[in-house]
Amino acid sequence: MTRRLNILLFALLLSFVCHSAVVYHDDMIALIIEDIYSQLIEEGAEVDFQELEQELYAIHADPIDLNSATEDDLRRLPFLSQSQIDAILLLVYRQPLTSLYELRLVSELADYEIRNLLPFVVVRQVAADSLSWRSLWQHPRQELSLRLDARRIESNGADPFYTALRYQLKASPHLELGLSAERDTHEPWYVKGKTYGADFYGGFMQLKDLGCLRKLVIGDMRASFGQGLTLSNSLSYTSKIAYVQDNGYRREGIDRKLSTSEYDFMRGIGATLQWWKVQLSAMYSARKVDGNVVDGCFSSIQRTGYHRTESELNAKRSVWEQTAAVNVTLRLDKLHLGIVATYTNLSDTLAPTPEYYNTYYFRGTRQSSIGLHYQWRYRKIELFGELSAAQNTRWGVGNIIGLRLSPTSDISMVAIHRYYSPFFHSLHGQGLSSSTHRGGEHGMLVGADIRSLPHWQLSAYADVYRHTTPSYRQPAPATGYDVMATAQYSKTESLILRLRAQSKGIADSYRHALRATLITPVGNWTNNAFAEVNIAQSADTLTPGTVIGDQVEYRFPCSLTLQLRAEGFYCPAWDNRVNLYENDMPYSFSIPAVYGIGARYYVNLRYHINDHFSLYLRASQTLQTDKWLDAHKQYRLTDTDIHAMLRVRW
Repeated sequence: MTRRLNILLFALLLSFVCHSAVVYHDDMIALIIEDIYSQLIEEGAEVDFQELEQELYAIHADPIDLNSATEDDLRRLPFLSQSQIDAILLLVYRQPLTSLYELRLVSELADYEIRNLLPFVVVRQVAADSLSWRSLWQHPRQELSLRLDARRIESNGADPFYTALRYQLKASPHLELGLSAERDTHEPWYVKGKTYGADFYGGFMQLKDLGCLRKLVIGDMRASFGQGLTLSNSLSYTSKIAYVQDNGYRREGIDRKLSTSEYDFMRGIGATLQWWKVQLSAMYSARKVDGNVVDGCFSSIQRTGYHRTESELNAKRSVWEQTAAVNVTLRLDKLHLGIVATYTNLSDTLAPTPEYYNTYYFRGTRQSSIGLHYQWRYRKIELFGELSAAQNTRWGVGNIIGLRLSPTSDISMVAIHRYYSPFFHSLHGQGLSSSTHRGGEHGMLVGADIRSLPHWQLSAYADVYRHTTPSYRQPAPATGYDVMATAQYSKTESLILRLRAQSKGIADSYRHALRATLITPVGNWTNNAFAEVNIAQSADTLTPGTVIGDQVEYRFPCSLTLQLRAEGFYCPAWDNRVNLYENDMPYSFSIPAVYGIGARYYVNLRYHINDHFSLYLRASQTLQTDKWLDAHKQYRLTDTDIHAMLRVRW
């Protein structure tokens, strides 16, 4: 009897330890995501945060085997630099790993970076099973999540509920299926010819690594090549800090779309084939986009994804957009050289309403673009860039050329020059820029990333640019600057300091900000204190802004995690606003703009019931002072949101 009892107690303890590890990894992923987001948010990078978060959770569910990983596999991890990826691949090439502890042999990886890496990698000793079509369905894993939010409960809207349903099937490392449905607040459930149930439906099927077929995607997908000037709707090609730290925010190729975002994606079929050192990618997309069509013309493609009012519903999926793209890349050991071409056809004429800043915007129904992208690495030097041309009323040219120098494994310096002619406006391109529309801009960015000091990482960049044509809020050519410096100390605790100064060239306008974050873990407790002070000048008005807050997290032994956060803010002007990342439901993000004078707080609960069921609850509220509301003629005193989500895995 005693022996049986001991066995039972040991089994319960083992189950608790294993389950606690799962909860710990989920919390680690949340911290990693927060660190990534905080940089991108402060910089204002154009990135689908939901896609980035879902990608990390997908990697955690199916970790990367380091012994068989390729460079493309490791570039999926956005916190690894290129030098770290090369060092890991070299270690495995010399001798396959037998344990994750051998990552300590990689001098380029600090202890905290190895800690960040652990939830996403494994070391397998057993050879992979022989590949066959039957093996695609041998080990299926499924996940279903249902989310229901009540947002801005105090508002007078009749329907404050947001709903989202997501299903994903990963039958093997080679086959993946996904379906999603989403409805935003105040959107009707049925509008003939426009809405049937949910407001947005999406789905995909992806096959990968089957002989010469590297990837096949049917349904919703994203595609990016080179520096993104010709074609990019995948993650971020506009993040300056990503260029400086040389990490994985910028991924190339065709990939499935995981998020429920309703813009910047393709819907059709795409494939990547590889023979020897040559990769061929081709895709075709046909989908309807939002635009208010009047007499066969529309002024812009609406990207908000909201369809609540009559005007928004009339614009919903009114314009057919067809896009075809081809990319061919030669991937040698030291040289990657590729050419990408796109063709887009719109069913109606895109004709922006004439304004002083959109004289050179694209107008018409058809656009062709072509780009040459390259990357050459030799020892400590890397040369990269893309030369692109896009059809407009006249052909426009865009060019990015960068040089990276890494004298040691823990020091990296980069210089990037960009030039966009006034008529350069690619419908599906992105690129390093100070604004959404890149035409008529040229600039120079220099930056450095230093990790030679124990436990410290120092990153900084300076970007100086000039608009040769009028742009939004700039009726005349202007010169601007953007400077950021980051110092991060990571050991048991983490201290992050960020200083940013920027001016977009508007007369007598600038914004300077300093943000500090201190993360202190003590046992099951984690404390996250943060503060920002900024000063903004607009015309003749100089205003200071301040945000001070703290978040406390406790992991209970019963697989329950509780988060409490509160912050006070004094941001009297819109230019003093502060965008802060907040923990929310999995596969989603919350980045409210703190503005005005008041306070904000939220409570998060994550309960992993067992290996199959997880429950998430969140309540948040923003309080504004009566004095500030009266002065600005605003009447809503509070904003209250309640979020709930159930996730099932089997």
